[in-house]
Amino acid sequence: MGQRRWTKVWAVGTMVLLVGGVAWAQVPGDSWSAGFYPALGTARTLGLAGAFTAIADDAGGVLWNPAGIMQMRAKLGNASAAVNVADADYLFLGFVQPALEEGVCSGFAFINASTQAVRDDRVYQYTLAQELVERPLAFGASLKYHTLSTPGAEDEAVSFDLGVLYRYNDVLRLGAAVLDVNEPSFRGIGRQWRMVNLGVALAPDNSTLLAVDYYDVGDHANQAALRFGGERWITERLQLRAGITEGRFSVGFSIEYPTFRVDFAYQRVEEGADLNMLSVQAVFR
Repeated sequence: MGQRRWTKVWAVGTMVLLVGGVAWAQVPGDSWSAGFYPALGTARTLGLAGAFTAIADDAGGVLWNPAGIMQMRAKLGNASAAVNVADADYLFLGFVQPALEEGVCSGFAFINASTQAVRDDRVYQYTLAQELVERPLAFGASLKYHTLSTPGAEDEAVSFDLGVLYRYNDVLRLGAAVLDVNEPSFRGIGRQWRMVNLGVALAPDNSTLLAVDYYDVGDHANQAALRFGGERWITERLQLRAGITEGRFSVGFSIEYPTFRVDFAYQRVEEGADLNMLSVQAVFR
């Protein structure tokens, strides 16, 4: 069977999964555990409903799959913030340095997430990724230093993530990541459970990208869910995206210029405040 035919088969199959997911995903939303911050990410990841493990191809990828930053071809910086969310603040700052001659890519991230009078999280993250010589397979790892404050308690901990990304061709990508491998524990909050995430991404053409994530395989962190997302370039500057997970529907868009990109995403939440995210990503030559 030729590659073109396989591409059509994957495209149809993924669309069936997307439609099925809309009908099936009716589970209540995530709770904000000790590491709730990856549920927000950037405006792009929110617009894709978190189906990003096999994509991870921008500065926000350090949160989902550290191996994904090997896809970078230029220095990228990202600033993302939650907007119009009552009683909560969220800020993500990320920077990725593309692979040098030795083939190692690095990334840095800072996250500040807080809910008023309840808790305040800060995370400082360093990521490294390496691609195997002459193979479309990359591995990555992130080291994270957490500080967490709650009424009457303050704590700190170190954790790390592991990820792998396989690019079969320009059409298909497979990703896997293990977040918080060592399961750090915090006073007043408890343990941040390890999460194993699997993802598939498909590009049926140069303008379209579809993705499916199985988040928290085995329900170890009590957040097991399928996440479906897709994005498409409408013009050379405008990209639209949408996704769904656990009954929460997301929409978003990007406006791209030669040296920077502006993203916005909105996610409807049945119980609690809806999410709005704004991101600016810059390319440094």
